[in-house]
Amino acid sequence: MGRSETDRGCTRCDGVWSPPVRRTPNLISLVLVVVLAGLLFGACRAGPDEAGDADASVPALDGSTTSEAPPSTTTTSEPASPPSTVYAPDTIEGRIEADYLAAWDAYAEALAVPDASLLEPHFSGEALALVTRDVHQLLADGQAVNVWVEHDYDISNLSSEIGGVQDAFVNHMRLIDPRTGAYQEPDPNARLGRAYTLTLENGLWSISNIVSVPL
Repeated sequence: MGRSETDRGCTRCDGVWSPPVRRTPNLISLVLVVVLAGLLFGACRAGPDEAGDADASVPALDGSTTSEAPPSTTTTSEPASPPSTVYAPDTIEGRIEADYLAAWDAYAEALAVPDASLLEPHFSGEALALVTRDVHQLLADGQAVNVWVEHDYDISNLSSEIGGVQDAFVNHMRLIDPRTGAYQEPDPNARLGRAYTLTLENGLWSISNIVSVPL
């Protein structure tokens, strides 16, 4: 299981930002999620149904905290150290891991600017549409986001061109003032479950689908 951190600059509900997810996965994505959940975590506790699951909405709105603390004036900072990898780099899982973490970096940079052009080629398909929507929403609102997550993932190579990452990360993402870098909301400090499908395209494992999963 991989444990590392990503700290950079997601989508909003009740003062909390989190990575985007599809509300209703297509059949192929649903099968992948079920396989991943069984292989990586075994039996999971039952999660909320779709109608009551704010975490699975699109954009990725998450109601995991109801804190009404006033916005912080503390400025953002870069991570103390880069994310560490746990899979051997010469294995397929190691290459999936490296590209998965690179996608997080690209996503974080895109939301900190914001600039949707930074998302490709790390995202593709439905996932690209979701994260692009995040960036466009930030541009429309005149805001930015600092991304900091503590990864806790497992990686599976499902076929020669399809990989999966199941990540139960701790979310510390917050809105920031794009001019000063000051935090505009409290740290949610909430663990979230995501299943990512990665597709091998032109030698790069790009995130092509993102689905919320129960922890």
